[in-house]
Amino acid sequence: MIELKNIQKTYPNGFCAIKNLNLQIQKGDIYGIIGYSGAGKSTLIRLINRLEEPTNGEVLINNTNILNLNPKALQKQRQKIGMIFQHFNLLSRRNVFDNIAFALQIAGWKKEECVQRVLELLDLVGLKDKKDFYPNQLSGGQKQRVAIARALANHPQILLCDEATSALDTKTTQSILALLKDIQQKMSLTIVLITHQIEVVRAICNKVCVINKGEIIEEGEVAKILSHPKHQITQELVATMPHKKNQDYLHFLPDSTNLYELVFINEAKDSPIISQALQKFKVTFNIHFADFNTLPSQSFGRMILDIQGEEIEEALAFIRAQNVEIESIQRKNND
Repeated sequence: MIELKNIQKTYPNGFCAIKNLNLQIQKGDIYGIIGYSGAGKSTLIRLINRLEEPTNGEVLINNTNILNLNPKALQKQRQKIGMIFQHFNLLSRRNVFDNIAFALQIAGWKKEECVQRVLELLDLVGLKDKKDFYPNQLSGGQKQRVAIARALANHPQILLCDEATSALDTKTTQSILALLKDIQQKMSLTIVLITHQIEVVRAICNKVCVINKGEIIEEGEVAKILSHPKHQITQELVATMPHKKNQDYLHFLPDSTNLYELVFINEAKDSPIISQALQKFKVTFNIHFADFNTLPSQSFGRMILDIQGEEIEEALAFIRAQNVEIESIQRKNND
């Protein structure tokens, strides 16, 4: 549905924000783009609706290169791409109803249809009783709900979210993410979500890419990235999650050459793989740590084992054959 091909963005001062980047986002994805400040995330998302013009490359929406569209055609295309921002961007002199109606008025909706659509959207985001309120009378979460309703006004196929929760507290962030997930399911939206918060990715996304200095350094299904990050920056981002924060326990593990981290994804987590290995091979397992994480579209578990016995390699090969990732962690004890 969304494809960026060989995208480069260089500003007049010579700074290259995006470097020959390729990205594919499928219809129905909730796709997270994560990275540190200055990584190029916001530039990347603004290229999708041509709020930023790339220096080179193609931006394909449903196989149409939107870089070739004239202003009138581009305006029509943008009506199918909603966008919400970190700081809401509401019109202070318009009440909630009129802020949402503004997007419809620009698109040329008739007054009666506009009223009906705004009321539908207010009901969808849970603000029907706030339609006559002004932005300065709303909480941060309520303002973002108005912004979401406005972005959905023209029945978009794509919703772009640029740090949509970073200005909100934890509880409000959770409610906004739950709302976005509910809306995505009801409206079959494709959502592209920019964030620097790994917990946001964990809570709502099914796929994610990690961006650094204008380049994608890692991408894939969320469970795969969170359970087994490859790149150092991805590891740093994932390290803030609860299942990684307690890594201090590694220093208290026994001085063994047979310590392993096992990562179970989806079906593997529900299979009696460890007990089967015990029955098949001459090994013993001492479990030092285990946890389990449920994601929107997947789930994964982790386990730290000390394995002893005569058939360690055979047991490990059997476990790997059940789609379980295994990594030796013996060197981590020397940190």
